[in-house]
Amino acid sequence: SKADEYADDDKEGIYKGLYAMLLCRVTLGRARYTDEVSPDGAKLKQDCVGPHAKYDSVLGDRKKTRGTYREFVCYSPGQAYPEYVIIYRRVEPSTAAAPAAAPAPAPTAPPAAAPPETDRRTAF
Repeated sequence: SKADEYADDDKEGIYKGLYAMLLCRVTLGRARYTDEVSPDGAKLKQDCVGPHAKYDSVLGDRKKTRGTYREFVCYSPGQAYPEYVIIYRRVEPSTAAAPAAAPAPAPTAPPAAAPPETDRRTAF
């Protein structure tokens, strides 16, 4: 994830070797879109902050320009609400366990044979 690109592991203590990220609810408002390879960060911020701001946030389309992740930047703390703290350990692809194979479907019983025809005549 994009957040993982910025994360550092804790070097000591009870969280040694673990990473953390926040999962937030964010209100972007009117987003200033950019797909520039090297955008002018000061200009983008100016478009979003101050008395003449026309935008509330920036959407940097890094997926389009670099093939990575889109970036969302908001400048007001009131726009983001941290909802979850996620603590995790990175697992390198070479050491990750292979995904388990899907279980085989349960065998199905053959359809029950139709009951034999019964003679509904009554003998007197």
